[in-house]
Amino acid sequence: MAAARKRPRPDEDTQAECPFTVTHPDPNEKDKKSKRRRQESEDQPVPKIPLQATPFSPMGKFTKDPNNTMDRYYQVHPYQKWMDMTRYNSFVRT
Repeated sequence: MAAARKRPRPDEDTQAECPFTVTHPDPNEKDKKSKRRRQESEDQPVPKIPLQATPFSPMGKFTKDPNNTMDRYYQVHPYQKWMDMTRYNSFVRT
């Protein structure tokens, strides 16, 4: 009896296209960038550098150094396109 062969699946993209990129700027450089951006056109809002706080409470050696944190500053580019998107606060999985 011949062994059953499986047909190879076609290569499909399982992820949606994402036109956004995320960068992790240094929060200390925030002042330098904001001064430079004010001199540019006034009709575009100055992008904020939001902070994503960690949901975890680190333990051990990690907590001894106050500069050692998992909190991250981030920026999404293109900023205006990101801000114009609809924000959803709840989701339903089916």
